[in-house]
Formats: sequence, C-alpha cells, structure tokens
Amino acid sequence: MIKDLINSISKYPEEKWAEEMDAKGIIFTFNNGYSFGGPLSCPSCKTIGFYGPRANTSPDGNIIRKYRACKFCGLWQESWGHIFDERGGNAYRCIHLLCVKCGTYNWTIANPNKKCENCGGDSRVVDWPSDDPSHPYNGIKKQFLQLLEDQKPV
Repeated sequence: MIKDLINSISKYPEEKWAEEMDAKGIIFTFNNGYSFGGPLSCPSCKTIGFYGPRANTSPDGNIIRKYRACKFCGLWQESWGHIFDERGGNAYRCIHLLCVKCGTYNWTIANPNKKCENCGGDSRVVDWPSDDPSHPYNGIKKQFLQLLEDQKPV
C-alpha cells in the first residue's frame, strides 16, 4: 500500500523544497542531544516527525543535492542534484538498513550491503516502521504524538 502511495506522488520542485526547508523545526531531542522530527507530515504515510526536506553538501559547504525523505515509510524524492539527474524526480522507496554490530539504522538508495557509518559493521535490510509494528520508531512516533497532544491549548 505504501509503495502504491509513493508511486502516485507528484514531482518535488525546488520551490517546494525551499518552502519546506523554511518550515523545518525540531519536535524532540533525546538525552544524547540527537534531534528528531519536524512539523511536516509525510505526503505518503502522513506521519509527523520523520519526514522533511534534506540537503547534501560538498566538503566546501555547497549544496549538491536537494531531496525529501521520510524515515518512517521510506519515501525519498529528489528535487535537484546529481541523483535527480540520474533518477529523475519520481518518488521512490529507499532501502532501510540496520547495523548488526551497533544497532544503528541507516538508509541507502541502491546498496543493501552498505557498511555502517558509525562502526563499519555489516548491515542488513529491515522493514520500514510503517510495515513493522514492532520497529522501535513506532514507539518514537507515539512519543511525538503525545508531545503534540500535550502542547495543545486546553
């Protein structure tokens, strides 16, 4: 079902990427200082906190890629840059990985054998949280929703 939704998503122009970049914000910060989440809902799974516009930069700080991603359902979509030039602007589902050594989650476009960026360990392909109710991100999603509920005016 998510794959069908992803395939039906319209193009992601640079103007929309810039608009979404302006709307970015942090919902939740863990004790280790790692920030997670933003105010935008994913156009595919509608989840808040895992979706947002993203950019890759070169070593000299120039933006080399503009895209959007949801780390809950796997929606990825290019707006500009070398991957846009290679793949075009259609939305796709990224590959979700888990490091078998340190337990870090990662994402890749085409390399399911990608080594962990934290420890160099081997990774294995795992289901997206939207497809796996036991995935730990479902617990984080519940925390996001509770936090948002708690912030509503009475």
